[in-house]
Amino acid sequence: RQGRLQRTVIIVGTGPDATALYEATKRRPELGYSVLGCTGEDHGGFGAPPVLGPLVDTFELVERTGATGVIVSVSSVNPSAVNQLTRRLTDAGRHVALSSSLIDIDMSRARAQDLDGRLMIYVEPTNRSTTHLLLKRAFDIVVSAFGLLLSFPVLLVATIAIKVESSGGLFFKQRRVGQNGKMFEIYKLRSMVADAEALKSGLADRNECDGPLFKMSSDPRVTRVGRILRKTSIDELPQLWNVLRGDMSIVGPRPALPEESTQWAPELHDRVRVLPGITGMWQVSGRSDADFEAYRRLDLYYVDNWSLLHDLRIVLKTFAVVLFGRGAH
Repeated sequence: RQGRLQRTVIIVGTGPDATALYEATKRRPELGYSVLGCTGEDHGGFGAPPVLGPLVDTFELVERTGATGVIVSVSSVNPSAVNQLTRRLTDAGRHVALSSSLIDIDMSRARAQDLDGRLMIYVEPTNRSTTHLLLKRAFDIVVSAFGLLLSFPVLLVATIAIKVESSGGLFFKQRRVGQNGKMFEIYKLRSMVADAEALKSGLADRNECDGPLFKMSSDPRVTRVGRILRKTSIDELPQLWNVLRGDMSIVGPRPALPEESTQWAPELHDRVRVLPGITGMWQVSGRSDADFEAYRRLDLYYVDNWSLLHDLRIVLKTFAVVLFGRGAH
């Protein structure tokens, strides 16, 4: 993540896909790539890597720059050129990575196959059998029941602190969009002043999130006790009751507000195919520090690639996120 021990590479191809690959390597330095530039026609697109030369000079440029290999933007290069360059580079001991048009498909679902000498990628379907769904529900019931039991002393202290600091109810209730668009009431410990919802419209110009999301790092509506509750995620504990009732799951997409869902693009409505969750991909991948595009991609990634093992990984990551207090909601 600090950019150490990276391999220098050249991106083969130019255009939107090549630029997206370049931006991904910059956004994720822990992937281990340091891009020197690309080869192909200079389109001069915003955020594109520098063009080092024409496509036909790729091998010579790799040798001249000392790059360890290439990342080929397959959609930007003629198939015959991809094959010739791959053979030549691998024969010379250079690394070759080929991009795919598939986006946000979990690697565990992908299988390499041969079709008469042609390399194919087979994608396993997501297992949503009745057995798996029952196991997920059993996991939710057990975890939420034990969670409520074990967290009762914490909830008791938190409610006393809320009552002492400010007037108003102990719990915050709000309508959210559930599975298949069904509305339900979500429960949280109150972390804001009693009239927080009425004050929200006056803070619209200070929203730090793009898209339909609303987020402020220093929201004046949050109380002193509320800041502690949010930092430690204690305010989320009452949602275990939502899980026990079957309105939510331990892991799932973030439960959206009704007004947010009216601004969704058509594809984002796929996220309501599953129960919303207390934690999920969005929360453990930066939580509310992520922008709306990350919110959209991560939630759809979860729906498309759901598995019980995936849920367990997210739960473990959640503990780390809460422990270090990163990106409190």
